[in-house]
Amino acid sequence: MELNEWGKKFIPGFLGVRARSQFNELYPPGRPMKPGTSAILNLDYGDYARGGTHWVGVRVAKDAPVLMYVDSFGLPPPRDVSIRGRLEGRGVLYPDVAYQSFDEVNCGPRALAALHYLAGAKNDLEAFGQLGQR
Repeated sequence: MELNEWGKKFIPGFLGVRARSQFNELYPPGRPMKPGTSAILNLDYGDYARGGTHWVGVRVAKDAPVLMYVDSFGLPPPRDVSIRGRLEGRGVLYPDVAYQSFDEVNCGPRALAALHYLAGAKNDLEAFGQLGQR
């Protein structure tokens, strides 16, 4: 099942799958980010029609002014994603724990799994803290 289709079916508040260059289409500047929403981004800044480079998850916390970023390599969010969250007065959090090696190609399903876990949690911010634990 395609990432977008699975996300829309199983993750409440899922906005879709986009290229990083389309992040502002999901969360337009000047409009508040809706708490409890999430999306998958491909870090390839352009068109990801050829498969893209790497898939990550973003979620706007329900319970705090925070943008949560999940990268299975444990890397921080790109600058443009961080800036968008901070412009709205949101903290930007990410777990710095790698869950996959650079030669694995299952980052999309890992991002979906993390967003599914966060969306189903009673307190998504508390659950996010568990993502950084091994």
